[in-house]
Formats: sequence, C-alpha cells, structure tokens
Amino acid sequence: MEPVSIRLKRYFLAVRRRLLAVALGFAIAGALGVAAVNVYGVVRPASPSRELTVYKGGDPFWSDDEQLGLRMNPNEHLLHKKFVRQKLYTSAVYHTGPGGWRVTVPESPADAETFAMFAPCSFTFGEGVNDGETLPSQFARIVAGEKIAVYNYGVCGWGPNNLLALLTDPRFPAGLRERRGVLVYSFIDEHIDRAVLRRSFLEGNAPVRNPYYVVTKDNRVRRVGLANAAHPPYAGMTYSLLNGLGLIGTLFPDWPIRNADRDLRFTARIIAESAAEFRNRFDAQAFVLVFFPSCKTTKTLGPLLERQGIRCLDYTELAPFDANTDAVYFLPDGHPSPVAHRLVAEKLAVDLAQLGLIP
Repeated sequence: MEPVSIRLKRYFLAVRRRLLAVALGFAIAGALGVAAVNVYGVVRPASPSRELTVYKGGDPFWSDDEQLGLRMNPNEHLLHKKFVRQKLYTSAVYHTGPGGWRVTVPESPADAETFAMFAPCSFTFGEGVNDGETLPSQFARIVAGEKIAVYNYGVCGWGPNNLLALLTDPRFPAGLRERRGVLVYSFIDEHIDRAVLRRSFLEGNAPVRNPYYVVTKDNRVRRVGLANAAHPPYAGMTYSLLNGLGLIGTLFPDWPIRNADRDLRFTARIIAESAAEFRNRFDAQAFVLVFFPSCKTTKTLGPLLERQGIRCLDYTELAPFDANTDAVYFLPDGHPSPVAHRLVAEKLAVDLAQLGLIP
C-alpha cells in the first residue's frame, strides 16, 4: 500500500492539472469572446445616425475654453450642410457676434429695458437652421416693440455643467447690457447624460473637454476641473482594461448602462445651482426651464426641479410625434426644424407674459 504522502502528492498533481485545464479553457473562451465582440462591432449594421454626413465650411468657429469646455469664436460664420444617405436635408449659415454668441434676428433694440437669455445647447443655438429661424430669433420677432433684448447663449453640445460654468465665469455677462430679465433653459433628455458625463456623450464629443462637478460630503457643489473621453470621471483600472479590449464600447451602448435616480437628482442640483447663480447676478430675476417637445423625463425630473425652486414649463406635447408630421417638426438628426422653433417661441411668449415675466 502506498504511503499517504505519495497518494496526497498524486492527488494534488491531478487537481493542479484540472485547474490548469480549466484556466486554459477560460482563457481560450475569453479570447474567442473578445474576438467575436470586436468582429460584431465591425460587421454589425450601421445605425441610422451613422448614415448622417456633415459638411462644415467657413471660419474657425469653435475653440476649447478652460472655463467653459467649448465656446464659439467672435465675429465668425459657418456654412453647415447635413446629408442623410447622401441626400441634403439642411443647409444653414451660422453667424456669431462680438461676444462669440450666435446672433439673433432682428437685433435687440438699443433702448431695451429687460432681457431674455436662452441657453444652453444646440436646440437653443439652432443647429441646422439659419440665424433668423432659431428659437431666440423667432421669440425676438414676437416680442419686437416691447423693449426686450434677446440673447442666444446656446452652444452645440452644452448641458447643465456648461451653463453653470458660464454663470460662474468672471467674463460673464460681458455684452449683456440690461440688468433685469429672464433666463430660458431649453431642456432635453440628453442633458442628464451631459450632467453626469456619461461615456457616450464624452466619446461623441471628443476631444472637447467638459466641466466636471461633484457634490461633496457636506452637500456642496464643487468643480473638479475638466473631463473628456481620455480622462472620464469614472475611469479606473477595470474600466480601462475592458475598454482597451473593446468590450465596453461594443457590448454596452453606454456606461453605466442607464441613468439612475441619483443621476436625475444630480442633474436637478446642477440646474438649481445655475438658477441660484443667475438670480444672484441679476438681483433675483426669473429662471424658467422648458421641457422641449420629445422629452420623456418630465414626470421624473420635473418634481425634482420644482422641489429645487425651478419654474418648469411642459411643452412635451406641443409637437407630438407622428409619422406624417415628424419631418415638419424635427430634422432627421433629431434637431428641431424652424416650425418647431416657431411653435415653442409662440407658446413661450404667451406663458412668460401670463407669468408677468415679460410685458
């Protein structure tokens, strides 16, 4: 009979061989999985958004900014054409004024006593439409003769973080002459992704850097610099490894997979900080948030904003989706058409007047 020591040695050798075989199997399976994921990422059908192509021509229009992340250059113009499946669907020319913000048409009256400031993103800027077709411009025509100056502070890709960075910028409000007015925040669902700096937003806007804020343990909002796709706020060893293998980008359209309740609360907090900064700078003036047509987070985010003291206007049903009319309200890339901007401007002028915020 074999000694116990020899039997134990033989047993452990057998176990080691099995463990090595299992480890090798996992390694091979993992390698095949990574290869399959990357092959799928190459051969899968392109999404409709990838069938969009863009032509830009004219002056150097955008530039990086250490405070704002991205801003537009003063006194420039840009010809912007967009195609879907090589078919032109919009051709627009953008102009900026001396302050670097898009011009409104008609110009503000020289004797204006109050202002209406629109912010923060491409829906306000008017991507895909000409200067006179934007939301601020169409609003300016409606209130013409009321001594209201209208300013377009929209920048493509901006969100709650950029607006807070603007309102805390020592350069602001250069160019804004009036001291009384209202800030109209055009909200879309993607602003939640921009507030929490989700992966898809950072990579879609690379290499632009975006203002990064956190809520500290003592419940204060603090800025901690700029983040971009190369240095996202959630990056760590595991994330970098999986992203390097191509797993995250292919398996998950976003990371984290979806917005949580804390993301909604954080977005509401950042917007509330912007409202407080605006009121402090302009002697407790009005800050109004408009849930733009097509928003789906009104019922979840709206109560959070109202608890923060934000006045909200729900325009989600103003331009309802319909297979026959959607082309009228929205461009193929999802941005509002001139018709949608006009509907919002007309409704907004009535509502602000009823609230006593404009004549």
